[in-house]
Amino acid sequence: MIGFRAHTSRLVIDQVLELFSEFVTRDRENEKDFEADLYERWKACYYYLVSYRIIHNPSAVFLVDWDIVNEAWRRHVPVLVLDGQTDLLKYFIKYTLVTEKATGGFKMTNFIYNLLPEKIGVVLNFNKDSFAFDVKLRRNGKIQKVILDVPGGLCETTLSTSLDSAVQALKSSCSYTISTTRYSIYDYDDILKVCESLIQEGVVPVVEWSGRSFLDFVNKIGDIFSLLDNLEPENHWKSVNGDSVKNFARAIALAGNAACGIFESICHLPSVDCETYDKKGNDKKEKTTKEVATGGLVIHVGEETKWDENLLRAILNMMNRSKSIVEHKKLVIARVRPYALRSAIAAIMARNMSHNPGSHGLAHTLAAIENKIQSNSGLESNELVALEQFLEYVKARMDFVAEVTTYWREMPWLEHLTS
Repeated sequence: MIGFRAHTSRLVIDQVLELFSEFVTRDRENEKDFEADLYERWKACYYYLVSYRIIHNPSAVFLVDWDIVNEAWRRHVPVLVLDGQTDLLKYFIKYTLVTEKATGGFKMTNFIYNLLPEKIGVVLNFNKDSFAFDVKLRRNGKIQKVILDVPGGLCETTLSTSLDSAVQALKSSCSYTISTTRYSIYDYDDILKVCESLIQEGVVPVVEWSGRSFLDFVNKIGDIFSLLDNLEPENHWKSVNGDSVKNFARAIALAGNAACGIFESICHLPSVDCETYDKKGNDKKEKTTKEVATGGLVIHVGEETKWDENLLRAILNMMNRSKSIVEHKKLVIARVRPYALRSAIAAIMARNMSHNPGSHGLAHTLAAIENKIQSNSGLESNELVALEQFLEYVKARMDFVAEVTTYWREMPWLEHLTS
C-alpha cells in the first residue's frame, strides 16, 4: 500500500510539474491570454488532485489566489463542485452576498491571511451545540493545523428572495466523471457577477447575531489566541485581539451558518512563497527570507472526504512558485515599460526640437542677428517682438520636455498613454 501511495504521489507531482513548467516558458500576447491559460491549468490540476485521490470525494474545492501585479485577490478562479448540487451553489452565492456586501467584508479567508501565521492550516467543523479546539504543532514549533468545532445558532441570515434563479444563471465551464462521481467547474467571477446582479435588484442579506452565545464564542476564541501567544511568542498571535477576534468570530459564524445542512466542514490550506528582506536589529546588511501566504486551497468536506495534507502543500507551492515566476516577470515589465516609453517620448521630442527650432528657427535667427551686427544696425521693433516670441516658444518646448520626463504623474494624457 505504501509503494502504491508513493507511486501515485510521483505521478501527480510529475503531472503538475509538466503542467506548470510549460506555463512558465510559454509566450503570451496579452493579459487575457495569461489569465485564460492560468485558469485552464488550474482546472486541469483539479482533475489530477481528485482523480489521483490527493483530495478524495470533496463536496467542493475553491482556489484563492493573490494577483501580484494588480495587488488584489483574483476573481477569475475555478470552483469545483459536485455535479447537480444546487445547495452548494446556493452556499457560494449566499456566503459571498453576506461576507462581501452585507457585513463589511467578514470573509473567512481574508482573516486567515491577515491575522494568522502564514504556515497555518485551518479546519472548521460545524455543529449545533459544542465547541472544541485542537492545535497540532510542527516539529520546529510552527502551527500546522487548527481545528475548530463551531456551534450552530450563532447568527441567522435571511434573504428577501429565493436563490433558485441565481443558481440557474450559473453555467459550468466543464464537467468530468471520476469513478462514479461527476464534478462541474464554475468560474468564481460568474458567482460574483450573480451576486452583484442580485444587489442591483435590491436583494440585501440581513444578519442577526445571537447575543450572549455569540459573545461566549468570541471570548473562547480570544482565550485560544492568548494561549497560542504564550506557546509561540515569536509569531504575531498577540496582534489578534479586541475587534480582530470579534471579526474573526463573525467570519467563522457566517461560514457555519451558510454551510448548515450542506457540508460538514471547511479545510483551508495556504500556499506560500518566499520573500527576501533586510534582517532588522543587525549592524551588518544581512538578507533573510520568510514565507508569506499568496493564496490557498479551500476544501469543502463531505462525509467521505479525505486529503493528503503534506502532498497538497507541496503541489500548492509548486503551482504558486511557477505562477509567481511569470507574474514577477509581468510586474517588472509593467513597472519598466512606462519609464521606457516616457524616455522614448522625451528622446523623440528632444530630437524634433533640435531639428525644427534648432536647425531652422535658431539658425535663421542667428544668421539675421549676425547680418545686423555686420551691417552695424540694430533690430527693428517688430524684429525684437518676433525674437522674444521665438525665445518664449523655445523655453516652453524645453519646459515641456522636462515635464514629460519629471512630472509625468501630473499629466493625465501621458499617464493614460504609458499605463
